Amino acid sequence: KDRSKYYKAMDLAGEEVFVPRKAFSAYQREGILYVKIKVFDRDSAEKLHQAIEKEKDVAGMVLDLRGSSGGSLAAMVNIADMFLDDGIIVSVKSGDGQEENFYNANAGGEWDKKPLAVLVDADTASSAEALALSLQEQGRAKLVGTRTYGKSTVQELTDLDNGSRLSLTTSKILGPSGAEVLENGLVPDICTAYMGEVQKPEFVAQKAKAADCPRQKREKQEFDILTARVLIHKK
Repeated sequence: KDRSKYYKAMDLAGEEVFVPRKAFSAYQREGILYVKIKVFDRDSAEKLHQAIEKEKDVAGMVLDLRGSSGGSLAAMVNIADMFLDDGIIVSVKSGDGQEENFYNANAGGEWDKKPLAVLVDADTASSAEALALSLQEQGRAKLVGTRTYGKSTVQELTDLDNGSRLSLTTSKILGPSGAEVLENGLVPDICTAYMGEVQKPEFVAQKAKAADCPRQKREKQEFDILTARVLIHKK
């Protein structure tokens, strides 16, 4: 059995990168399915499908994208398709703005009806941000956490004669509305920054979207999961 901690995957630039073996995890707790995706790779969509098949009777899902560096655009699109019944997932616009390709959801997503909450933080980046933006704009999920990293561009790596590599931004990933993830990042619907010691999840879950929500690394914060659970049970 392969016990290595890392394996090769493809990032948005089509470059091989080494990612943690535990890039995906899922478990059911108190009637809610919790799914953690650290990297979008070739196996992510199939693993999500298996988790959904195993826990069909749960009340909702918490999708944890905190600390997710993104990964494969194709994998992200396949995952988004499971949550949407129709409509635009994302579009990819060329750097010169002359070409735009749309990725649309197929009818009958595997998880297009049950409640869904998505956790994000300062390290949620790239295609993970694109997934969060798509689900937020389509009204499919509430984002819980803090402002995200702020990167949704596709880079192309070119080998130079001196052995170094040049990275060029070749295209941008846009949300269903045509909005892109700017350097400021995505703003969650429920901001949990610097909360968890005094505040109660029930109170935080009722707060309006905070436009001034700062960035904060919250991958280990149980408070965000509890807040997401409150949102799911409210639906």
